Amino acid sequence: FAKEQNDPELWSDLMVYSRDKPEFIVGLLELGGTLTNPTKLIRSVPPGLAVPDIRRALTNVLYDYHLQVELCTDCKHVLDADCELLSEGLRMVQHQGMSVEEEHVCLVCQDSLVGSAALAFWCGHVFHDRCVLHPDVLLKTMLRSASELALGRRSNRLVQGSIEQRRMLTLGKLDRTMLIRQYHPVCPVCAEYDQKKMAQMHTGWSSAERKDHCEEPVKWQGKKYEVEVDTTQPGEMFKMQLYSLTGVEPDRQKILVKGGQLKDDTSMSALGLVNGQILMMMGTAGELPKAPQQPVKFMEDMTEDEMAQALSIPAGLTNLGNTCYMNATLQCLKAVPELKQALDSLAGSMGQSDPRNNLAASMRQLYDQLSASSDGVPPLVFLQFLRQVFPKFGAQDRQHGGFMQQDAEECWNELLTTLDHALKKGDSSVVEQYMSGTMVTTLSTEEAPEEKATVREQMFRKLDCIID
Repeated sequence: FAKEQNDPELWSDLMVYSRDKPEFIVGLLELGGTLTNPTKLIRSVPPGLAVPDIRRALTNVLYDYHLQVELCTDCKHVLDADCELLSEGLRMVQHQGMSVEEEHVCLVCQDSLVGSAALAFWCGHVFHDRCVLHPDVLLKTMLRSASELALGRRSNRLVQGSIEQRRMLTLGKLDRTMLIRQYHPVCPVCAEYDQKKMAQMHTGWSSAERKDHCEEPVKWQGKKYEVEVDTTQPGEMFKMQLYSLTGVEPDRQKILVKGGQLKDDTSMSALGLVNGQILMMMGTAGELPKAPQQPVKFMEDMTEDEMAQALSIPAGLTNLGNTCYMNATLQCLKAVPELKQALDSLAGSMGQSDPRNNLAASMRQLYDQLSASSDGVPPLVFLQFLRQVFPKFGAQDRQHGGFMQQDAEECWNELLTTLDHALKKGDSSVVEQYMSGTMVTTLSTEEAPEEKATVREQMFRKLDCIID
């Protein structure tokens, strides 16, 4: 039924109805793959829905599409060959000679063409040269040295004369033809036909259509714009036409019409416009849209790293042998934007005398690598400085070999202590400001309420939550 009706909305309704029914999905792909959009159908399938025989159905769709491409390619080759053959035939016909008999007359003056110079165009129309060329052009194209030959007068003496005389006749005609072509003469019959066709294109409306259209000049900032108004449309469409001409956005336009200003929902037919009625518009043109400073780059042209950066896909850290505790701690710290800003403003680079500053600088470099990559990043340099500052994280397992497992909480505390020292500015640091708190403890006794309570403050960087 959908094929018989050939209605896009009907196909869309059928696709919506079938998106959670596996057998319907396969049926649409097999029967309507060339009539519907298979990509749209596949994307509408809910995630996790099992569709049996989906591979076979998609294979058939791709096979049908491949056949269509091959058919279109072969048809194009046939059409190209036919066009080339017909174009060559047309060229040969147009370059053939044209016989002018006694019954042929000039299409302008209706006099006989025999015995006088004539011009023949590729369209097949023939005229006297004096009826087509301007007198000045006609005078300039006369060859005085071979005037009789150039005029093309037929006489038994020339036609039946010597080879040299016939050669002079041909050369004279060719020379004069080359001179005339420099002035680009136009066939009067074809020019008149083209003018009528253009006039019909501009005035080809029916009587009902002429009633719905009128030409209105619009004045704005001393300039006048001729606008073709469709009275069946609302004022919003008329404003969009003016926007394309003047650059004044529709919201800024104030068009003065009979009864006040033109509104977006006003029907143009209710204004009683007539051809030639001048309309006034006030408003300031906004700045024209500028081209983007950087060229637009599509996802298909991006590398994996560029796509990850554009889509903000976080990169991972490579496990270098029981370093999951360190990787998890680094990923948590990376989620703090204030810490990243503080690291970016850190002065100096790796290679300083204080190993704690080297550890902070290596963390900054590692975060920059994570932001610019989509693949896993091995934290080799950071791990080296971490074990240099805290040798306990470099302890090895003597029984099984390799490095021992460590505690992520302990790594967290040590890193915050190091960053608090390296990123301190004045009396505070980013760790103290955003990643620390103060615990206030008040001790008092109910047995001696007159005694003053003891208040104690203690800074903390972790808040334990004990769950029984």
